[in-house]
Amino acid sequence: MQYQLPSGVYFYQLKASDFIQTKKMVYVK
Repeated sequence: MQYQLPSGVYFYQLKASDFIQTKKMVYVK
C-alpha cells in the first residue's frame, strides 16, 4: 500500500518488550 505523504520530518517509535526508541525520519519527495 502506497501512502502519499507530504515532505517533512516524521517521528516514529520502535517498541520491543521493554525497549522503546524514538527515531526521526526526514522524508523528501
